[in-house]
Amino acid sequence: MKSRNILFSGIFALILLCLTEILLRIGVVFLGYPFLRPADYIYKGFYDNMEELQKKEVRRGGDVKNVLILGGSVVSTPWSRLESRLDTLLQKHYGKGSRFAFFNIAGAGHTSRDNLLKYELLKDKQFDLVLYYEAINENRANNIPPEEFRSDYTHIKWYRDIEILQRHPEINLTVIPFLIDKLVCNVSDKLSHRIFVSAEKVAPQYSKYGADIKTAGPYRRNIEQIIQIARSR
Repeated sequence: MKSRNILFSGIFALILLCLTEILLRIGVVFLGYPFLRPADYIYKGFYDNMEELQKKEVRRGGDVKNVLILGGSVVSTPWSRLESRLDTLLQKHYGKGSRFAFFNIAGAGHTSRDNLLKYELLKDKQFDLVLYYEAINENRANNIPPEEFRSDYTHIKWYRDIEILQRHPEINLTVIPFLIDKLVCNVSDKLSHRIFVSAEKVAPQYSKYGADIKTAGPYRRNIEQIIQIARSR
């Protein structure tokens, strides 16, 4: 009798857990998270110009040379049309008839941190050439009191949200730990009065801190990591 009660309790708890999971998944769908693969919100909510590339197989050694473009708006497709310019330049260098495939995932406002994160997400892709061009977007991260600055840029809400999402690789199996973590972080941030910098604008009250360049070290480390990943691939 006791073992039967334990079995029924276990089944009930499992059903309750499944129902909770389904309801929570339905809830996060309204926030933009895919129902079956909520981890893909990294593309839906942050890096939407990577979705198409993620579905492609990219390997070195073929007739077509694969070129990855990382950076900010100045080299992004809508702003620069860099792909057609590069094709002309590379054709001159390698000879007419050479074929190139360009994958431009540069984005407006993206920093070295974004570009490192994006390159890490492409862990199963191998490119023949990786181009990086960006520096000015980094400056916004300096507009904060030095004691609030974080070298991983999580003093900017954009990166804080990415960090929480990425530390939950189990999110496609269950969203519960992720949502609990997000709730705890939000409550903790409110109680501690944590300051966040906008990823797009500079708050007037914090602009005076911008002259104190705190991003030099993080910028260098991010670029070095991009180079290391390129060498390893």
